[in-house]
Amino acid sequence: MNFNKKVIYTSLLFGLLRIVLLFYHNPNLIMNIDEESNFEVAMNHFQGRGYTYFDPERNGYFPTAFHSSFSIFVYENIVLKNHIHKRTWVSFCNILSGILLALSVWYFFQLSLFFLNEKTSWYCTLMYVIFPSVLYYIGTLFWYEQMVLSLLIIIIYLVIKSLKTSLTPVEWLICVIGITLCSLIRLQTVAIFAPLLLFVISILLIRRHYLKVIIYTGIVLIATVSHFPSLAKNKQIYGHYILSTQTGFELLQGHNPFAKGSWMGDWLLPQSALYQYSHKKIPHIGTLNQYQESKARKAVAIEWIKENPLSELKLAVRKIALYFLPRNFEFLPYHHILNPINLVVYLSFLYFLIQSLIQFQKKWTAEMVILMTPFIGSMALTLIFFMGARWRFYAEPFMIIFTFMLWKNWSIRWGIFKNKFD
Repeated sequence: MNFNKKVIYTSLLFGLLRIVLLFYHNPNLIMNIDEESNFEVAMNHFQGRGYTYFDPERNGYFPTAFHSSFSIFVYENIVLKNHIHKRTWVSFCNILSGILLALSVWYFFQLSLFFLNEKTSWYCTLMYVIFPSVLYYIGTLFWYEQMVLSLLIIIIYLVIKSLKTSLTPVEWLICVIGITLCSLIRLQTVAIFAPLLLFVISILLIRRHYLKVIIYTGIVLIATVSHFPSLAKNKQIYGHYILSTQTGFELLQGHNPFAKGSWMGDWLLPQSALYQYSHKKIPHIGTLNQYQESKARKAVAIEWIKENPLSELKLAVRKIALYFLPRNFEFLPYHHILNPINLVVYLSFLYFLIQSLIQFQKKWTAEMVILMTPFIGSMALTLIFFMGARWRFYAEPFMIIFTFMLWKNWSIRWGIFKNKFD
């Protein structure tokens, strides 16, 4: 059997497996807590209460722009207006996630071929589909990140391909839709696409591929304009053009005297250290709207960073260590164990990264830099906010490719597993 057939069968098998596991882990077809909140906001706006959430402590409805607006628009204008049941939407997303995974397996194999031979790319693809976060810990829960990751793999493949040859109109359209949708569904992917597109446009300018520069600039403009409805919505609520109020809240999560480098899940509990700290530093916090509170929390975080540079440096080191700690997203059993697959990939990637940076001018190509952008973006999010398994998820498939590049080099240099990598 040739490798293309193996990849197709593998993609179908694991796409189906994801769909089965998504329904198995979520028999009641409920959304995760963030999307349940977004659905509540959409429902309130649909029923004439504005973009609000219900606060049981204050017994009233209050404006919110905490999460991305795009899913709220989708829930209101597609799900609610067409009387689609929430469980039907979750079922649709489960099936779509499985289909996108199957497509991503094929594109991941093609992406690997830019850096590895066919046999090694096949083993690399197998590692992708069995990687713990993809196969189980995030891939089988109702999180839109899993669909975003599949699209990200397709986009990275097409971007690298565009440096080598011309893309078809359909491929360019996939780039436009993929980048725009990813940035709308998950705002944090802007941390990936901003350096990616800036680097690609710069490389194309150097190579004088001006038509492609125009196309990529157009993609940036389209993706930017797609956020205008969110900006207008939030301007109407708070009087300011913002995409979300979440930034200030998460910044303080990651920079305070009690920060450990990961998310502090008890921040809303009065007995928690972060709750008490934020209320001490912002005495009038209970009178602020969400936008004002976000700005106040951001100011407190920045003040703490300025006043505690050594503690901030230690915290950054801790965040990096947590990033490479081989544990998984905490919702499913056994997430706390040190997973050997994560361990092998993380350590191999780190070794490759350190070794390659020492010999940067000799080793690195434009294609390798593009492949590194998901890691750069997710690490930036980690250092700016805190270590989150859901944004490390965006980097893991590409870390796998770098891992196999290292193993390929070892096989050439020392003859280890040479028959496997030839």
